[in-house]
Amino acid sequence: MEVKPVQQAMEQYNLFQRLNPNSGKPAFDKMDIKRCAEVNSLQEASRIPGLKAFEKLLADASLAPRLGFNVGTRAVTVLVNLPSAPLTAPQPDELAKSLIWLMLGIHPEQRQLEQAYAEMAPHPEKTADPLLSSKPWLVPEPQLANRCLQLFTAQTGVVITTRELNYRLGNMKLTVSADKSKSRQEPIPYRYGPKYTQLLGMDQEGKMSDDQYVSDQNQLLQGAVSNLWKSLEDQRYIVHEQLMQAMSEPLFAYLKAGMAHQAASFLPKRAKLQFYLHGRAGIGKSEFVKVFSRGLEGLIQQNLQPSTQVAVVKLPLNSITIEDLVNITQVKGISDMSVERMIEQGLAKGSVVIFHLEECPEDFAFQEQLFAATQKVLANLRKRYPDKMGNIVTLVTSNHPPAPAVAAEVAEVTMLPPSAAMMQRWTVAELQARLEALRNPATGAAVEVQQVWHHPPPAHADMRMQRWWTTTFALHAQQHAARVLRDAAAAPSSSEGEEGAPAAVRLQMLRVSDTEIDVAAGAVGASGRTELDELRRVRCEEGSVLNTRGELHGATVPALTAHGVPAADHAKILTVLEMFKADYLQPVVLTLMGTEASRAAYRAGILELVRAEHGAKLRETHLTLLAEEDKEHVMGQVSDVRGGLFKFIDEVNNPNAAAEEGLYGAVVATVNETGQFMLRELNESGRSRTHRLQVFKDRLMFLMDIVEGAALTHQLHSRSIAILGDGC
Repeated sequence: MEVKPVQQAMEQYNLFQRLNPNSGKPAFDKMDIKRCAEVNSLQEASRIPGLKAFEKLLADASLAPRLGFNVGTRAVTVLVNLPSAPLTAPQPDELAKSLIWLMLGIHPEQRQLEQAYAEMAPHPEKTADPLLSSKPWLVPEPQLANRCLQLFTAQTGVVITTRELNYRLGNMKLTVSADKSKSRQEPIPYRYGPKYTQLLGMDQEGKMSDDQYVSDQNQLLQGAVSNLWKSLEDQRYIVHEQLMQAMSEPLFAYLKAGMAHQAASFLPKRAKLQFYLHGRAGIGKSEFVKVFSRGLEGLIQQNLQPSTQVAVVKLPLNSITIEDLVNITQVKGISDMSVERMIEQGLAKGSVVIFHLEECPEDFAFQEQLFAATQKVLANLRKRYPDKMGNIVTLVTSNHPPAPAVAAEVAEVTMLPPSAAMMQRWTVAELQARLEALRNPATGAAVEVQQVWHHPPPAHADMRMQRWWTTTFALHAQQHAARVLRDAAAAPSSSEGEEGAPAAVRLQMLRVSDTEIDVAAGAVGASGRTELDELRRVRCEEGSVLNTRGELHGATVPALTAHGVPAADHAKILTVLEMFKADYLQPVVLTLMGTEASRAAYRAGILELVRAEHGAKLRETHLTLLAEEDKEHVMGQVSDVRGGLFKFIDEVNNPNAAAEEGLYGAVVATVNETGQFMLRELNESGRSRTHRLQVFKDRLMFLMDIVEGAALTHQLHSRSIAILGDGC
């Protein structure tokens, strides 16, 4: 089959200009088929003038239409023949035929014309489209086939609601309905998915077949799954090869079950995607759920259904009893503790919901009881949403292997720790991403960042420690490089044309011992020569936090000394408070453990420094969260639209609620295990949302004061940038 160049095809059909109703005479006449909803037989349907006109239009397009009527559903259908290969494109004067073939996805140049339409700028806007202006909920479609369907309905009043291909018989069945101009609900028009041109089932000669479609489908989904893993790496998550191998095939099958041929749809119905991910602490299990949810959402939106969202409903299992879990799962109505309600909200919106059962305990009997309780939630939902249960993805994470009864229900995946080399590559990539915030002081333009590691960066056995190590190292490296850039921009240059315009910054890292790294920062001029070279030593403290010599290391802080805070922790505290000031982490979580006297000393010293630094810009709140009834301090009362801690945070960093710009918020929370559970979502990075509202974490610090005798939960351990006190 000869395929014309895209530009030639565009000119030949003069197609895109005719897609705007302002461009002249409509391509199609009005067809009144409103009586379709009233007929009871094929004979009655065949006498409707609008349907006769529709049949003639399809016949003129060489599709040999045959009218049908389903007595059970009262649906009017039209069966058309697929064009025989080799396909011949419509002639230049056959605009209506071209548009019909395009909207039915059978044009021999479908892919080329879609590509041309995608590259065309700008697309018609709804303000310039009088046929759409009466329907403000419609906007011009981003794909040519969908735009042709939209145009066809706007001009004829006929809506194509379903489209079923039968390659073996060589036909296509269309279900049609009358457009209800004042209704947003019915009928729901058929729309193609974002990658439908990769699923045409059409070979080079234009022949359509099931075999070709299956080949197209496999190729699309294999590429989509590969891109999902790449998206996790783009989020700077270390994806182990073993994890990809274990999950790719079930994920492929799940996506395939959710496809509806070429339609924009994702509904896996009763398909299951369930994994039990276990491995030692600190290898990134909970982080995986977070980045996987983003990757899965991107995969579905880019390939199958642009409107599908992925939500995560998390239920920690290690900090609650069976009785607590039963109570939580049985809560009804408007409640932030209703697990069932939160899942149901996602299903009702058509979302995919990841049900994350976090920190499953070691005891097999306890595991089985907890898992059985969560299955009751799903059983209740199955009664109301039988065709949407496939939209629930279950991910269990644990430091321990599954009980036999649990393993029988979900796929077991052993997560392996990243190798030292993988950790080191991740550190370099994370540092590069953090340093992208650097700007030329003279111009405000981004500068190139050049990293030179004379020795590999440290590699921790615990991914959490690696993350905090890299985060704090990046803070010091970024501040050091920024000072060097400022000096270079202000200093006279020995090279003509380079004054005030460093083109790049070069960082050279040299490990001088197990605990010390020299960082040389140099501003690179346009000629490529390093104009300035300044050395700074960064010292690795025990654990995860770094501090520097100079203003942070080696000198005690009087305010901390006065309260009895050990000098060894002064640099660490100053580093964390610098992160708070620079809004480097959202939020900053600092945890205190130990005796009341020790925690009181740290608490008083830290708050004195914070108050002195931020003054009138600081907003401060103190909470005691030790029992279930204290949850109102976090969520507010049931009748509050915006209450509790959510209201406090909103009035710090929401431009629409804050009294002034640039406020900082300090939350001092006295907690036990129950209190840690209540704040688990707010301690996480990124936004937190309930079904009532959402809050962001900009310029927010949590000082988590764990009462004596209470344990530090895994969740808080993972989220804390530093843990201080005589009990840490």
